[in-house]
Amino acid sequence: VLVLTSSVSAQWRLASAPTKTDLNSAVQLNDTKAFVVGNNGMLLGTNNRGSTWVNFGLGVSSNLNSLKFIDDYSAVIVGDNGIILKTDCRWRAWDDISISKNYFHKDVSFTNELNGIVVGYKYLGTPEAPLSYASILVTHDGGLTWVEKSINIVGKFNSVNFYDKDHAIAVGDAGLVAYSDDGGENWYMHRITARNLNAIRVCKSGVKFIVGNEGALYV
Repeated sequence: VLVLTSSVSAQWRLASAPTKTDLNSAVQLNDTKAFVVGNNGMLLGTNNRGSTWVNFGLGVSSNLNSLKFIDDYSAVIVGDNGIILKTDCRWRAWDDISISKNYFHKDVSFTNELNGIVVGYKYLGTPEAPLSYASILVTHDGGLTWVEKSINIVGKFNSVNFYDKDHAIAVGDAGLVAYSDDGGENWYMHRITARNLNAIRVCKSGVKFIVGNEGALYV
């Protein structure tokens, strides 16, 4: 774990994490608290600006790929093998609302405590010849139930940004970009490059940034 100790001089120090496991996503909750998720069900937390980290046991062994806080108390973690975990008490207890194990969730985004989107991919076909299909799951009840939006595209989504009550963008492998303007109910898709797209971010001003492999950068 790297911690920025000064925004002026941009000095980074290597914090001692209680694991050698790969870490995949981080969230800064406030000035002192932050959380990190990683492989093998890893959840780390700090309440002293990264000086020390505590390993929270979640009772899962799958890789965890994304962590997002909805507000000061509610958060969602998604990962491989259908893992979806939610807390309404910051980090103290997590409800398992996972789905089928052939789903591999890469990212999650919520606009409020009820409406959220999870993207990734699912394996279909025979064990000898599985195919990965891009997947989009939408909830309107805070994650208690998830509805898959049928898109029937071979590939994978890597990132999603649900940036207001109606609009969302997801990006994935082989230049896949998907848009929704009705809260995730319907999606419009096309490919903008042959390169994999790894992350989408939307600024408060409305400017959108997409980054990917081999220097892919779209604004």
